[in-house]
Amino acid sequence: MSVPPEALQILGRMRDAGQEYGDRLGGSLPRATHDLAILAENYAQYLRRTGLTDARLAALGRQLQSASVALHRTRFDLEQQLYDTTYTLHQLQDVILATGTEASSLPEAVSVALEAYRTETRRGQQQIGTALRSLTLHLRLLAGNIEIAASHAEDTATTQIELFCTLANLLRSLADQLHGTDAELRIFEQTQLGHSESLRSLLTRQSMEVGG
Repeated sequence: MSVPPEALQILGRMRDAGQEYGDRLGGSLPRATHDLAILAENYAQYLRRTGLTDARLAALGRQLQSASVALHRTRFDLEQQLYDTTYTLHQLQDVILATGTEASSLPEAVSVALEAYRTETRRGQQQIGTALRSLTLHLRLLAGNIEIAASHAEDTATTQIELFCTLANLLRSLADQLHGTDAELRIFEQTQLGHSESLRSLLTRQSMEVGG
């Protein structure tokens, strides 16, 4: 039994989607990671340069640095996940091509490879998505808390408060970017799971027809 052309078309769409979302996600998160690292460093330098001693502002600076480290780790996890997903997709394609002439073994072999791909895709979305949503919320809370702390600090001038408010707005912008990345990741998961289910149905149907 040869591999049906429709199956190869679905695999092609899965590869294209993987490349598209890999390029998109692989570009947006590094930029956000870089921008947050710069914000955290500028915040710390500003406190040192101005001599501001407010304990709440200092504590928020440490939280900002921790968020930067967490985002860097999430970026690494995303890059690894995209690689793992691509690898399991290649394995799936190899199994389909290798068993395409063996009607009896095709459904079982492909089913195992398909499930491996679906599991890897779902695992990645859950792990990275959870981290992104947590960081999104954390950055928004940090933004609000920085504004509040700056306005209540005894040794901050009006211009300094405005600067902290500007930084808070930049944090909100970064939070929006992370929210968008999470949404892209969900779409990627839904797209690939949909394609893989179509592939499963197609190959199972063909096997039944051949067997019958």
